[in-house]
Amino acid sequence: MTVILAALLALAPAARAAEGPKRSPIEEARALFKEGMAAKMRGDFSPALDAFTRALTLNTGMPGLRLARGLTYLDAIMMQSRYEGHHNAELDLVAAVKEAPKNPLALCALALARAMNGDRQGENDLLKAAAVRPSLPAYGHAARGRFELDGRNWKDAVAAYRRAYEASPQDSPLSEWIRREMIVVRDRIRLRREPASAAADVRPEVKFEPEPFLAELASEDAKTRAAAARALGRPGLEEAVEPLSNLLNDSDLAVRATALQSLGIVGEPKAVRAITPLLSDKSKFMRALAARALGGIGSERARKPLDELLAREKEAIVAADAKKALKEIDNAAYNMKMDMELLMEELAK
Repeated sequence: MTVILAALLALAPAARAAEGPKRSPIEEARALFKEGMAAKMRGDFSPALDAFTRALTLNTGMPGLRLARGLTYLDAIMMQSRYEGHHNAELDLVAAVKEAPKNPLALCALALARAMNGDRQGENDLLKAAAVRPSLPAYGHAARGRFELDGRNWKDAVAAYRRAYEASPQDSPLSEWIRREMIVVRDRIRLRREPASAAADVRPEVKFEPEPFLAELASEDAKTRAAAARALGRPGLEEAVEPLSNLLNDSDLAVRATALQSLGIVGEPKAVRAITPLLSDKSKFMRALAARALGGIGSERARKPLDELLAREKEAIVAADAKKALKEIDNAAYNMKMDMELLMEELAK
């Protein structure tokens, strides 16, 4: 992913030294392009999109700008499951392909955006990309995986996702999206193979309704807020991530601690950014809880902050939790690889 971002930066013309205190529109657009790329690399998608959009108002013809914004929309979709940006992503990537018809990255990113929307036209984009470079970028393999998944070609879907996963950094939005896609593949395979009689015997689970607890997070009573935060600690409850993250600044220590623990249980990688600053909290208790929460999430993006914590931490209990969290991150990466292997074996039966 770093190589991709560096390539995008190279597409922008080199900035010239300003001749006066006020930059020209072209110079301002270049500065905004670099600002947007820096935000994208940090995972700050909203500031990145804002910078790219402002740059486009100043210089619509800047090379690489449409591609950069399209990839940012795509990354936001994959990391945050916010599909409202899908139309914008496709528009930008179509423009990027028109600008550079033989750019494999632009073609494969467009193919993935279309695959997410069930648009088989993306298969033609993959063919064009393969004609330029047979070894497709990770986005291309991911698009192929989605098309195979939609066609119920389970084995081919898993194989394509595996190639995409191996070709992308473990802390990238694409790798996080592939993790979720693999869960979909696994569940569809199980449904396909589960006998109808067995499925009929299974009692439907009572659906958890988070809305009342989300509302109680705004209570004036600290105990009520803590209880609500505890109730929202459910694996995969993505809608609770932002409200729980907001509680990390709560005035009550028990509320902050409970929110941390629940975020670790929810296990969504997008919570890492909110949790990381607490690794520097003055309370060793909070630092330890933050490390545990990051371990529970298991995202690669937490590895560097945890390594830095270990290098400076003097409290044995905090260091121990940081080491355990790093081990859990290793296990998460290993388990994902093993899931791929097990799925391949299951499909071969």
